[in-house]
Amino acid sequence: DRLESNNVIMKKIPHDIILTVESFHVINYKSSTSPYEGHYLHYNPKIEISKDEIQFHSGDIMIPVNQTRNRYIVETLEPQGTDSFFAWNFFDSCLQQKEWFSDYVFEEKAIELLANDSILKDLFEKKKLNNNEFNNNHWNQLYWIYKHSGYYESTANRLPVFRYNKLF
Repeated sequence: DRLESNNVIMKKIPHDIILTVESFHVINYKSSTSPYEGHYLHYNPKIEISKDEIQFHSGDIMIPVNQTRNRYIVETLEPQGTDSFFAWNFFDSCLQQKEWFSDYVFEEKAIELLANDSILKDLFEKKKLNNNEFNNNHWNQLYWIYKHSGYYESTANRLPVFRYNKLF
């Protein structure tokens, strides 16, 4: 609605399609301690951008930036912007990890993952050597293994805005 009220030209994707896009992942951010205009603003976001293949569906929206409202588009949709939709809490639901594990159930799977993935095992052992607190915390060790496995929720902290650098 906000994009439409600012005369942003938007196009609907005509059919289901998988596209290679740039995804924004929120690694860290700070939030104000008191509200401003009804929002606890986010600031100083640390964002990682990755290339991902994402399934888009018929009717999803694509916004070309070669239009007169391009500055508004970039400043609101790019999460690093001071007045971005991210800064104004429009995407807070993406910051919640929805899928978790039960430690008593995942423990056997974690042992199996380490036994079958030498790279993961090496990274895990290095993490234990360099971090005494981590080495003595069973739950944190399981969470680390979970987070580095295929079971981790891949959309956690990924914003629902993507960059596509080709004409559609």
